[in-house]
Amino acid sequence: MRAALALCLALGVAACGSERDLQGVALQAVGELFKPKAPPAPVTNAQIAQALQANANPLILVEFEQRENAQGLLTQVETNGRYHTFGNQARNVIVLRDGMITSTRGLGGDLMSVEEDELLALVRSRSMGQVNYVQRFLTPEAVIEEQRFRCAARPSGGKRVALGLVDAQATAVQVDCYGLHPETGAQVEFTNTYAVSGNGMILSGRQWVGAYLGYIGIQYLRR
Repeated sequence: MRAALALCLALGVAACGSERDLQGVALQAVGELFKPKAPPAPVTNAQIAQALQANANPLILVEFEQRENAQGLLTQVETNGRYHTFGNQARNVIVLRDGMITSTRGLGGDLMSVEEDELLALVRSRSMGQVNYVQRFLTPEAVIEEQRFRCAARPSGGKRVALGLVDAQATAVQVDCYGLHPETGAQVEFTNTYAVSGNGMILSGRQWVGAYLGYIGIQYLRR
């Protein structure tokens, strides 16, 4: 599982023009991200600029808090209506709907699917309210586990999102979710934060995607 996550973070932009391009924007060699003696280096502005030049597709910066804030860049490789798949050559992917994470693949402990309609509508409208939210995970035993939550959303002021080719004013929306683990009965709670543009697009966010992956930060560098 860790090897797969490391592959995700060792950037592989699927639509780049050459192997040399890929090597130029790769962050670190596979395995380097998890050495305890030194945390992985953050993505630099120079790496972002090179990735933007190498590919014309939408690009996101991804950060894994539970992996010492390891960062990587993923490019859009597929679109299905409002669902946009970002990935690399190792087939590690994150799927976004209007900027909200709806599933992952190839990262270990994957978020297989969600029921996000109510929550996404609340976040996109930058409104206060409470809704239901469901996440489904792949366990180490290859079993799909469903967790149900009650989530409360509230706008919390303005925020500027500026990185790469994105520079926009947005509204910060905080979402607090509570539920019970389906097997242990223990309380599970998390807080997601989103920066939402005037047209309802999530430009950046910090979202809980399960106990294994923890929080994943997403920021658009080009839409």
